[in-house]
Amino acid sequence: MGERPLVSIVIPTWNRRDLVRQAVGSVIAQTCGNWELIVVDDGSTDGTAAMISAMNDPRIRVIEIARGSMVGHLRNVGAQEGTATWIAFLDSDDLWLPGKLQLQLDALEASGAGWCYGPCELLRPGGEATPIRAGQFLPLSGDILHDLLADRTGAYIGTLVVRRELFEKVGGFDESLANREDLDFELRLAAVADAVAVAEVVTRVREHEGRRTRDLSFPHERTALVYQRFRKRFPRSHAAIQARKKEASVLAQAGAQRIERRHFAKGAHLMLRALALGAPPLFCFRSAAGGLRRAVRTRP
Repeated sequence: MGERPLVSIVIPTWNRRDLVRQAVGSVIAQTCGNWELIVVDDGSTDGTAAMISAMNDPRIRVIEIARGSMVGHLRNVGAQEGTATWIAFLDSDDLWLPGKLQLQLDALEASGAGWCYGPCELLRPGGEATPIRAGQFLPLSGDILHDLLADRTGAYIGTLVVRRELFEKVGGFDESLANREDLDFELRLAAVADAVAVAEVVTRVREHEGRRTRDLSFPHERTALVYQRFRKRFPRSHAAIQARKKEASVLAQAGAQRIERRHFAKGAHLMLRALALGAPPLFCFRSAAGGLRRAVRTRP
């Protein structure tokens, strides 16, 4: 009988045969070879499942499910199919650097933390790797919940390695969220367990036309929902106060975006919600004015 895998790796995918082949290749290239890979195929029609099966690697298996699941469900299915102590996540259009797993497993063993994260970089279509400008990353370890809520650091899903017991404790991913399920998951992890960060880049996020983030409509509204759910889960914590402030700020940005799109009633509603949660009136006014200016400039 073979050695029990140390890490269960989950890749959710749909109709990305060429990209997922490269993502799987970056797993095979890891300096740590003690892993199992579960590719959860959301009803692909491009031969993804057959291509992966043809790799004939006993560490890799494909779970095929009916089309139309939320990505949180795909990740939960993959995690539940795994058997290893640790769970790691890789999106089908991203790549791991070869030493990713070993670096993070060493950090986890040395620290005793329940989960690990690290920095990533953007890989442009031409092959140029550049730091990701959106958000901020600082290699902060320990109790990082307040740092996540204050945007002092950020944890990208493709860099996470999580102890299975911790994954089960927080209930995995929220399958009702269409987007920002990763932020929701990371906040819940940080609320109950210490993290350890590595400083070296471990993941490359590929820029391409089919990236899921390109299809997000009104992203601030989706983000506000995550903060709302967090403060309702932990209503009596100091973190709930931070989450309320974040929700208010993001709702004001959401209102400005609606105004820019000429959805004036919806924009006003979101601004009123932001004010009710404690957003500074001047901030809301400036956000609304900015949205209105952009609406005028883009008038057809």
